[in-house]
Amino acid sequence: MEPLKGLPAPNLTSEAEVQAAADSLPDVTAVIKEGDPEKLSGLYGELGIELKYDKAKEVVYATTSPPVLSDCVRGEI
Repeated sequence: MEPLKGLPAPNLTSEAEVQAAADSLPDVTAVIKEGDPEKLSGLYGELGIELKYDKAKEVVYATTSPPVLSDCVRGEI
């Protein structure tokens, strides 16, 4: 028996959907150059970037966990 037989085809993201998502982001370069803390915070949040400053070491640690689409491969939950 084939384990995936009978399951619906995966819901793949099209090139147009990826482009639309990228187009919906603000002008990243302009936001960074402007340096407004609130706008930067929003941009970093949309991109899944988290910055932590270690005052004692004078170091910034950056982590990222890009947003994941909430679609299930078997369809919506």
